Amino acid sequence: MNQTADVIVVGAGVVGCSVAYYLASSGAKVALVEREAIGSGASAHATGSLSILGAEFSPGASFELALAGYRQFIDLVPSLESETGANLLYQRRASLRLALDEDEVVLIKAMMEWQQQSARIRWIDGDEVRRIEPRLSPDIRGAANE
Repeated sequence: MNQTADVIVVGAGVVGCSVAYYLASSGAKVALVEREAIGSGASAHATGSLSILGAEFSPGASFELALAGYRQFIDLVPSLESETGANLLYQRRASLRLALDEDEVVLIKAMMEWQQQSARIRWIDGDEVRRIEPRLSPDIRGAANE
């Protein structure tokens, strides 16, 4: 059996599968190689959540790239389900960036100032946080919510 490919993607986790998908969508003949089953490595142990409320973001290109990917994924889910026949079990849920003390309140509100220019994020108090998730600590001061 003699097979050729334009591109070989090593690793069939979330990133490898994404790269292979977009290359194939653009016309490339792609071979996806994985040691075990698709998604059996680190991707199988990830939470599977997408959020733009992370502490790792700062204003600029990093945040804008994350925001573009976040928005694109919402449109990608129905396409992938249609193309593959698989139920991706995608659920859109509220994201919370919790503040346990006054320092975290200040930090999160400062991040929100520039994030709100590009995304729908609002500050909610501790009572509203617990209405969303009643099992959270009564010590939570508030949260960024998107």
